Amino acid sequence: MSVEQAWDELFNMDAYQELRRRAVSAPLRELFEWGMELESVAEVSPETIEMSLVAMEKLAQRLIRNSYSGSRKVAAGSRLNPSEISRAKMDF
Repeated sequence: MSVEQAWDELFNMDAYQELRRRAVSAPLRELFEWGMELESVAEVSPETIEMSLVAMEKLAQRLIRNSYSGSRKVAAGSRLNPSEISRAKMDF
């Protein structure tokens, strides 16, 4: 799926507003925020698109782990920090 397709079909304001309305977890909202920025990142700073994708991958992994552990509640302060993104980028 291209960046344009992802943005048009999934990471758009309507989907994000629905997530906020349903009060989903902070990591899921953050994943959507990163996804909504993909188009801008691709246009303005394409060399950093990998960092965005790494951050999204880390958030997705966290969401999957939480769903398997049975814990759907995630602490409000659970946003990715820059060191997590840097470490994940090395593994990408």
